[in-house]
Amino acid sequence: MDTVGPTVAELVYAPDGVDVSVSSTVIEDPNDTLPVTPGGVAMLIGVAADEPAAVHAVRRAAARGLRAVVIKRHGHNLEPLLAAAQASGVAVIVATDEIPWRHLDALLSTALSSGERDEDDLGAAERDQLFSIANATAAVVGGSVAIEDLAQHVVAYSSVPGQRIDELRRQGILDRRVPRGPRDVELYRLVTSAAGVVRFPQLGDDLPRAAIAIRAGSLPLGTLWAIEGEGGFGAPAERAIVDGATLAALHMLRARSAPDLDLLRRGELLRTLLEGTASPELAWPRLGFRPGDRIALIGVAPSWSPDAPDALLITHVAREVTRICGVLRPDAAVATSARAVYVLVAGDQAGQAAARLAHRIVPEATHALRGRVYAALSSEQAGPRALPRLRDEIDQILRVNAGGLSGSDLATMADVQSQVMLLHLRDELERHPELQHPALRQLTEHDRQRGSELAFSLLAWLEAGQSVQYAAGRLHVHPNTLRYRLRRLREIAAIDLDDPDQRLATWLELRLIAVGKPPLTARAAGGSGA
Repeated sequence: MDTVGPTVAELVYAPDGVDVSVSSTVIEDPNDTLPVTPGGVAMLIGVAADEPAAVHAVRRAAARGLRAVVIKRHGHNLEPLLAAAQASGVAVIVATDEIPWRHLDALLSTALSSGERDEDDLGAAERDQLFSIANATAAVVGGSVAIEDLAQHVVAYSSVPGQRIDELRRQGILDRRVPRGPRDVELYRLVTSAAGVVRFPQLGDDLPRAAIAIRAGSLPLGTLWAIEGEGGFGAPAERAIVDGATLAALHMLRARSAPDLDLLRRGELLRTLLEGTASPELAWPRLGFRPGDRIALIGVAPSWSPDAPDALLITHVAREVTRICGVLRPDAAVATSARAVYVLVAGDQAGQAAARLAHRIVPEATHALRGRVYAALSSEQAGPRALPRLRDEIDQILRVNAGGLSGSDLATMADVQSQVMLLHLRDELERHPELQHPALRQLTEHDRQRGSELAFSLLAWLEAGQSVQYAAGRLHVHPNTLRYRLRRLREIAAIDLDDPDQRLATWLELRLIAVGKPPLTARAAGGSGA
């Protein structure tokens, strides 16, 4: 399975270890007689892992001499199938849900027929395949096609006679790198964050084109760009672009080195543990950790925006974090999500070790990426079952410090607990608008229309313990100005500020509105005051 890569398929049970030769793939169909295939691999298509049919298929495979079965999880429990595999002596391979069976079969068949090639030959063969994919896609699209890695190097391009091409593509082919443009960062982030094909209209002399991210599961590997043919982009052209990206992902994965693939394997294992979709008993030892190890989690992210994750930037952060961990903590596991990079540290005094590592990651990654990088440090827990809870803890911390609400590059929950609580309360108010005070909505609407700051002045007065002198000093206004504002807001909004419960609720709601804004001392008074 090292050949196909961990984001394509994962070996979860191997009774005879990993150094076992296999011969070919066969399709398991309960209505057909399974051929005797010594060393074969049975693909359990359309079978749920927790169905009796899966257990029966494993037993049939063992009886016909097959070495392994391949199945997709699709959220089902693997335990019944694994128990049958252990009893039958058959290995179990779990394929990622996203990869089509026909592509997986082609990849496994190619891998099984090429096991004797050395790494250099494999790299050349994969490059040839990428050129073939570019040509096949261009033949359907009608325009030149280029396949790029994440550094915008052109790793393959089409050479179909009569294909439509422009000067930008010619220069990229000659230099083997896309010429830099002012909108490069924006365009590539748009493509790598999109779920499908992204189209770009003609701009100057650059012909209209379409692009799609090349991914292995959720991992970005590069991009495929196609210039629009004379007849425009129809449904066949779009399908060809999608299929080209899917096939390119398989070959780009295979071209990676063995150490890279091992990092990917461990990252995928950690990701499934963080999501709570893997069996801790099966995945934990495959990460190389002991059952009694203490654990701590680090989360790393650029400026954090949950609504618009930047897949390309996250990939660059992941590459840098992986490099740093490879030097400082090689046993750590690194996983990437759409919003953050997670580093698992396990062993004695895991919390202290994670803190030391995080303090190195932040400045080094910030310097290397030439952009601010934030980190969150979890509490220390025991065992892998705590990982989903630790991930939630990390995400909440990153929402505060990577969201620019704490001013700290590295934070723990203790550092940002009050901000986390306020954000949770704000989420509840947004989910239940009926809980919002109607008088406060009236007051904030008055401020919006008149350009006044009555609500902000009320917040300052409440936070000053109802001291007009102290609040006026923080607002940089005369105390009489603040007294006038307080009288005015009582006329506009029916809020009983003499009632301690209403004062508390009013302060809390105003404070939630102000979450993420500069503190009082950093803001000018502004406004007309009324």
